[in-house]
Amino acid sequence: MAVCLHCLHSARVEVQARRQRFLIRVLVGTLGLAVIVAVGGAGVGAFQGKSSLPGAGSPRAKGTSSKGVAVKPVASTLAAAISALQQGTHKDTLHAPTPSPTLAVDSARPSTSEPPASVPVGATATARTTPPNSEPPVAPVLAEGRTELPDSLFVVRTGSTVVVYFDTSPTRTRRADKFDRIVRQTLRAVYGSVADSVLALIPDGTLAAPRDLVTELPTRGIHLPLANGWKISLWPETRPGRDGPLVVAYRTVVAR
Repeated sequence: MAVCLHCLHSARVEVQARRQRFLIRVLVGTLGLAVIVAVGGAGVGAFQGKSSLPGAGSPRAKGTSSKGVAVKPVASTLAAAISALQQGTHKDTLHAPTPSPTLAVDSARPSTSEPPASVPVGATATARTTPPNSEPPVAPVLAEGRTELPDSLFVVRTGSTVVVYFDTSPTRTRRADKFDRIVRQTLRAVYGSVADSVLALIPDGTLAAPRDLVTELPTRGIHLPLANGWKISLWPETRPGRDGPLVVAYRTVVAR
């Protein structure tokens, strides 16, 4: 009986191919079952650890080490077995996807930033001090401009500055006592009764030194003290005369 070698070879190859396909199915099913069991065991273990540990919400409890370690070796084994079976046959090719371990992102990681510390309300507040009295205690009682006084005298007010003019024959002078008397007669018209109270503290005739009236006082001035460091200051004003300077007016202002 003649036997066809070609047919025998084809039959042998077909049998071998069927055997390999069967083994591949069995191996794939076994490894798939192993993967399912491993993943399920890892999930149960993670659930039990999460429920038993007090810090279940911490990054350690939500880590992926147990699941990833369990799945990766099984997947590697499956890939190696399929590759070995593929090398033994040229007809049947099996492409098995390699599962990759799932990495869980820990969205509950505690924040490292801390809320800014509350600042007390009074910590940044600027200390308030009572401002010094910026208003002078005395002000001129005259209106702005020129005001006539008795005996042909007059005053001119410009803001807080007042000039009293007495350039007449009976009042212009070089004598300190006469200047003292003119100031006492006219300063009340500028500042009211307050001027009388201030001048009452100074003895008559001592308001200006005899030798300083036309030399020092026009520059240095005379300063009558008030409250809180304020003063009524006045400066004699002179013009040239036949025998020397003559005091013909005085300028006054309330200042510190």
